[in-house]
Amino acid sequence: MFSNPDGTLIEEHELAITRKDHSRGRVENGSEEWGIFVYPTPGSSNNSATAYTRYAEKPVMDKVAGFHPLPITVTISCNEPNSQIHYTTDGAKPISTSPVYTDPINVSETTIIKALAISNDPDILRGLTDFNTYFIGITHELAVMSTSAAQLDNLLNGNQSLKPFGTI
Repeated sequence: MFSNPDGTLIEEHELAITRKDHSRGRVENGSEEWGIFVYPTPGSSNNSATAYTRYAEKPVMDKVAGFHPLPITVTISCNEPNSQIHYTTDGAKPISTSPVYTDPINVSETTIIKALAISNDPDILRGLTDFNTYFIGITHELAVMSTSAAQLDNLLNGNQSLKPFGTI
């Protein structure tokens, strides 16, 4: 919500999630058009900054994460037109050189699948990553939390130099 000094509402704009270190703002000063900036410009004009229209749609996996008694086959889909889904099965962050999803993935052992959509439209940023952990043939009586991240050992054992961000 934007208001004048008297508190009168001037404009309201629903904000959506962004990647870490990205920002949303007006594409040009006074413009009605909003965009995403990979190099935020706090306190400065966005007039000379590169704005992207949005992120690509997030892929969706057809199987729920969690415990499965037998091997499963996971299908990944995405509503983003003119794009490719890239994925990993080792918990690594997918990038543009990761395998392109073409066929369902057979999961016969505990696996972390991460996927993202990359649009062929240069005005659309790569999508947010979807991820699921599939525990195959394993049972537990206690609650289980699966985590996967770069430098996770340093975060969990560390010296407070790494600070977590995001949600659980």
